[in-house]
Amino acid sequence: MTQTAPTMDGFQWSRPAGPPPDPVPGSNGWCIRDSYCQLLGWPPGSAKWYRFVEYPHPDDLLPLARHLGVNVYDVGIPEHWNKLIGELDHPGIATFKLPRAAMGHAVYVHHVHALLHHWPTFGGFPPADLPSFGWPLGPEHLRYSPQLFWVIVDERQPPQPM
Repeated sequence: MTQTAPTMDGFQWSRPAGPPPDPVPGSNGWCIRDSYCQLLGWPPGSAKWYRFVEYPHPDDLLPLARHLGVNVYDVGIPEHWNKLIGELDHPGIATFKLPRAAMGHAVYVHHVHALLHHWPTFGGFPPADLPSFGWPLGPEHLRYSPQLFWVIVDERQPPQPM
């Protein structure tokens, strides 16, 4: 099977979701674009970078992942959690639910192992000492009770050294 480079060509957004009712201070609605572009090596200002929408609708996120050919691991599904352990040496995208803000957040992570070191619990629940650390999230997100939801991995990329 021949693998082709991922592209935004042909992907159609259903509609932007618009800002959430209680946005996290400092959020700008571009975290999906920023994390995918970093994962796939698409520079700011590139044609692919411009194909993203601000505050994309949540229903577009799984079709986007499929379109780009990346694997999505739902950390609340035992089979996904077990398979994700085999992808520890890859870069990826961590997606979080922020229930107290009625929104989500996505962050590029250079190494899935580093992410799961800080979020080691099946189901994406934070460790007990979350108020003191929560990489890759900062304090502006931690106060909204984050829960790791999906880990997105581009398995076409070779494993990375720690």
